[in-house]
Amino acid sequence: MGDPRLDRVLVVTGIRAVLWVCVAAVILAVAGCGGSNRNATTPGVHRSTTPPAPTATPEVASTPSGTRAPADQVRVIRRWADLLRHGHVEAASRLFSLPAVVANPGPRFQLGTRAEIKFFNRTLPCGGRLVDSELRGRYVVATFVLTERPGGLGCGSGVGHKAQTAFLIRGHRIVEWLRVLADEETGGTADSS
Repeated sequence: MGDPRLDRVLVVTGIRAVLWVCVAAVILAVAGCGGSNRNATTPGVHRSTTPPAPTATPEVASTPSGTRAPADQVRVIRRWADLLRHGHVEAASRLFSLPAVVANPGPRFQLGTRAEIKFFNRTLPCGGRLVDSELRGRYVVATFVLTERPGGLGCGSGVGHKAQTAFLIRGHRIVEWLRVLADEETGGTADSS
């Protein structure tokens, strides 16, 4: 046997070398995970592969349907808009069901937690004042005049413009929140999907 201190240094050095190889292997494995999966999603946000039937975004008709929206559903929408416009994101978020489906505009996302719903509401850039609503099939299409709001990302040039959202309300909760694009926003097509 040689010097015990030298033996100990050699053993520790060998263990460190093995550990570094293991760490490098784990880093390479993690770096390669999901790199080619184009269908990967953000953890906690569940993108609907096929929207629950029927959840097609209603089109904005050139003439109003003339059908009044149920007053209890309009109250939920007005309450949500008022809370958000005044910066009460958490209270506005409690008006959504779990899960809830949202699209602003583009693909639909299923939000499954209160944190996701609060994030969605917090990241809406504008507040809105409800000025009109009508029933179109299962949806209440609400028209808002856009405003700035405390805690918002800044509505900018959108202030004063109108925007429409289709709401599906069940049990006094927002089940679906689907932005409806007007013709001038889409280049002539009024479908946001």
